[in-house]
Parts: sequence; C-alpha cells; structure tokens
Amino acid sequence: MDGFGWAIMGLGTLLVLVVLLDVFLAVLHVNRSGILVPYAHRGVWWLFMRLGPRRGSARRRLLALAGPTMVTVGFLIWVGVFILGFALIYWPNLEYYRAEDEFTRPLGFSAALYYSGVTATVLGYGDITPMTLGLKILAFVQSGLGFGLLTGIVAYLLGVVNGVTERDVLALRVHSTTHDTDDGVHALLRSLQCEDIGDTRLRLDALVGHLHEFQEKMRKLPLLYLFYRSGERRHDPESYLQVVVEMAAAALLLAHTARYRRLLNVAEDLAQATGAVLELTAAEHLGAPFAARVRQPDIERLDRRWVAHIRRRLTKRLGAGSAADADDVPAALRVAARGRLVLQALEPRTRWPLDHPCRYREAG
Repeated sequence: MDGFGWAIMGLGTLLVLVVLLDVFLAVLHVNRSGILVPYAHRGVWWLFMRLGPRRGSARRRLLALAGPTMVTVGFLIWVGVFILGFALIYWPNLEYYRAEDEFTRPLGFSAALYYSGVTATVLGYGDITPMTLGLKILAFVQSGLGFGLLTGIVAYLLGVVNGVTERDVLALRVHSTTHDTDDGVHALLRSLQCEDIGDTRLRLDALVGHLHEFQEKMRKLPLLYLFYRSGERRHDPESYLQVVVEMAAAALLLAHTARYRRLLNVAEDLAQATGAVLELTAAEHLGAPFAARVRQPDIERLDRRWVAHIRRRLTKRLGAGSAADADDVPAALRVAARGRLVLQALEPRTRWPLDHPCRYREAG
C-alpha cells in the first residue's frame, strides 16, 4: 500500500472517531450535545427562518417541521459519515476482497461504499467478503459499532421526544397559571387574591423546581429546546421565559414590603433559577461574551420602566405600599435586565414577538 492509501485510511479512521465521539457526547454525556450535530441543527433552523414565510399561520406550520428535520438531518450525518469513514478504510484494501461476478473489476470506491453500508447496517449479503483475518475482524468491529450507532440513535430520539414533551408540559403549566394571558404579573396577582400567601409560596416554589428541571434538560439538548417548535404558540420557550422573569421581578417587589415578607426566600430562589436559565440560554445560543453581559447586566432605562410598570400594576390591584420601589430592589431590576437582554437577542433568531406580546418594549 502506497502513501496515498495510508492517507485515505487515516482520513476514514478520523471520520469514524469523530462520529463515535459525537454520538457519545450527544447520547451519554450529561452536559454536552455533540460536535457535528449542533452545526447541522443551526443550519437547518437558518434555512427555515430564511426561506419560510415571514408571518402568519403558514410560518408556524413550517417552523413546526424544523425540529423533526433537525433530528433527521443529524441522524443522516451520523450514519452517512460513519459509512463513509469505513468505506475510506476499505477502499485501499479492496484487492484482498472476493466479490461476485456482477461487480466491475477492479473493485472501486463505489464497491467499498456499498460494502461499508451493508456491514454497518448488519445486513451482510455476502456478495463481497474479506479474505484476510484482519479485514474480517475489521468487518466484525464495524458491524458491532454500527449496531451500537443505531441503538444510540434510538436512545437519542427517545431523549428528544421526552425532553420536548417535558418542555411543553412546563410551558403549559406556566401558561395555565397566567389564565391564558401569558402575563406573569397577572398570574402572581391572581394567586395572591385567590389564595393565601402560603399557597402562593408553594406555587412559586413549584415553579422554581420546574425551572431547575428545564435548565438540566436544556443543557443536554440546547438547540432542540429552543428550535424544536410546535404548531401551538403556548409551547414557545420565549413566552414562558418572559412570564417567569415578570413573576420573579414582581415577587421581589412584593417581598421587600412588610406585608409580603414571607415571600422573600422563594422570590429570591425564583430570581436565581430564572437567571440561571437565562445565562444558560445566552451561553448556548448567543455566545460566551454575551453570556457574560447577561451574568452582570447593565441596568438600562427600559429595564427601570419595565419594573416600574410591574410595580404600578401590583399597587393598583393590591393597594398602596404593597410593592417596594424599583430602586430599592436591585435584584428585581437585575432579573428584568437579564430577561430583556436574552429576549431581545432572540428576536432576530426566532422572531418570537410575531406570536407573543413583548411587554418589556410595551412598558418602555
């Protein structure tokens, strides 16, 4: 075998190792989503956003296909690169294979690609067979890895389906607390006026738990959690991110008064959980420098107006003195600023204000 043959085999080995590492990270690693697949997902979403309708029901129906398309493209990349990699390994060694008469002699790359495909999928027709022990062992290795790859694809698919289902359930829970308004302040007011403070604390504490679950799932499937859309607008992640930001800011304003002091611990927990989800969203989708801005945001006039608007709504319904001034609760301004930064940055990527009210802008 000449130097070109060794180079081809080295390239094939590299492709196989990259695919195996990608599948390992995507399926088994807790905090990673792969190497190849995230780029494929971003590319698919970019195409859907650029080539689809700008607004209307047709836009939602098209975006609902983006998630399944992402998953399908990811699977095709895994299987295709895996088969191609082994084909490049087999290609320089085809002189050591026996083939049926219907194959053109000498065997070329198409024969290597065919043999790699039937071996990877554990079909093994026997029309091309290796004649040396080393190549027979290599075929056995590819068959085993191919079976593991297909098993990994099934596990990944189940994880995607379960993860997106859990995300949608969380979205519906948050949506239901707002009485179909997607308004976090309304949800908190409704709880305080219909329940006692203890029940409101339990409700907010449950929301904190849901946000922690959402954070862990999003860490594993960040792209799918944001871009795997359904035809139902209530499932959109930006909607409930805005709701929980409003609820956290409103709870902090209330908790810094004597009347609602019992809400302080859970309000701080909610603000912390909301901030963690916003930071993760920024880190995964908007880049590390932007995530640093979200971690330590600059309070802008728009944030002060948003929190002041929330305070006016609280005092109007609950009475004077029921909510602290925005300047007296820096944590409320901070969570509002973090939410505004992330939601603003997601606007050109998902165009979510086409389907939902953008209250931080309305307040300004």
